[in-house]
Amino acid sequence: GFSSLTLGAAGDRFVATGWGRQGETSTALVSDDGATWRPVEGGDGQIIGVGPALVEIPWEGTTLRVSGDGGAGWTEVDLSGVAGVAEDSLLMSPAGGPLGLALIATSPDGEARELIVSGDLIDWTATPIADLFPSDEAPVYVQPLVGEDRIVVNATMGPAGDDEPPPSQTAIGTPV
Repeated sequence: GFSSLTLGAAGDRFVATGWGRQGETSTALVSDDGATWRPVEGGDGQIIGVGPALVEIPWEGTTLRVSGDGGAGWTEVDLSGVAGVAEDSLLMSPAGGPLGLALIATSPDGEARELIVSGDLIDWTATPIADLFPSDEAPVYVQPLVGEDRIVVNATMGPAGDDEPPPSQTAIGTPV
């Protein structure tokens, strides 16, 4: 069984991704009509829809896989080469939408984090999280969201108080 299941879209296709209990394995299915589903032939990473494409984000490493044909064929994109992401980075919190892909690359110790964005899955930009949220205290958790006309990045800045939620900040931008 799955411990988590998400439903998204890739162009005109539905994409359902389920994760195993430890979040280490995933299964993805695609459907053109929402009634008939077929498994996506992929590796073992997280698969999300980005525009009309499917993108597989690895659990380890910096090499994404991109499919423009519903998972039948895949092309590798190494973010260490195209976005300057450190090779030992972890790719986390991916979000896909009409404007493309946004995700967080973080060093294994969690100290260095960058927002990685691509509108076309070819050209990539990396922005240090510290540039988005300048503070004496680094965010504890960062989550991008990709919409039709903007990318929103939410950051939880610290622990919650006794009777209040944790402090947070939001950055909103449009890729150029």
